Amino acid sequence: CHPCSYFEKDREYLAAERRDGPRTAPSPLPIVCELCPKRQGAFLQVDMKIPTRKSHWVHTVCAKWHGMNYVDIELKDRVEDLTLLKDYFKSLSVKCYLCQSGIGALHKCRQENCDKYLHLTCARSVGTCSVQHGEGLEGIFDITSLEHQPWTLACPEHSDVDPESIPENSISTDQLVSIAKSYPPEPLPPKPFYKMTGKERKVYWSDDDNLAQFFEKVMTNTTG
Repeated sequence: CHPCSYFEKDREYLAAERRDGPRTAPSPLPIVCELCPKRQGAFLQVDMKIPTRKSHWVHTVCAKWHGMNYVDIELKDRVEDLTLLKDYFKSLSVKCYLCQSGIGALHKCRQENCDKYLHLTCARSVGTCSVQHGEGLEGIFDITSLEHQPWTLACPEHSDVDPESIPENSISTDQLVSIAKSYPPEPLPPKPFYKMTGKERKVYWSDDDNLAQFFEKVMTNTTG
């Protein structure tokens, strides 16, 4: 996954690519990123505060760019819960300028007074956005050597990308919109229990996730 190339876990993959040549484009994985609509790339599991039957995943690069922490700094196989981050962007009611979706979490264009937001992976995929990483395979970049502030990006209108440097495998905004539309819809906030009908409560208790959340709250209240 090129956007994730500066992570240690990708060293072996990149070394093989240099040795054997470019890889063919991978097929979409049967999992989705919690922070963006792209389905290819290097993923980490999310450590959900409330246990669920379904595993939750996030791109390594998305987690890194949003400053999320590893649960275990040695293993580096899981990242902290993303609920608060996602809720923050939902409260802003903003959408990605490229894919036109409000999925997950976004980054604002670095240009002063520009109100456009973008997913990092959308900005990378379209090829016409300036993206300034803050870290490489050899570690943190020297900020004095960078053209822009680290961990920032710009929308197409405020980017100075050389047309000759746009990757051949870049995709169009129409394709990004189509990809975003295929993203599974997020579940609606549950109706408060006291507002449920008897039938709705029966359905509610038949869900193992709801039972897990209930017992989690009971144990929390019991232990203080």
